[in-house]
Amino acid sequence: MANAHCAIQSLNNLTRHGRGIVPPENTNMKLYYHQTDGGAKYLMDTYINWKHNGKKGKEGVWNDNTKYVVRIDGDITKDAELTIRDNK
Repeated sequence: MANAHCAIQSLNNLTRHGRGIVPPENTNMKLYYHQTDGGAKYLMDTYINWKHNGKKGKEGVWNDNTKYVVRIDGDITKDAELTIRDNK
């Protein structure tokens, strides 16, 4: 999960169209990992709980409540992409 850690760290440095887009200082956000059947990898702020073969966990899920999505596949140093959705 080193790539996921890099993506989370980079949230503190991102700027889009000249505007800061990170949460207020000292605010942490938990992000949850999801990989599609096609191989795309994401971190997102919404999740589902899962259980399978005696194991359980949380997996990122894209739904109406999802606001923050980080695409982390490809070269994490060049290809990471943050999407902030307006959930109005």
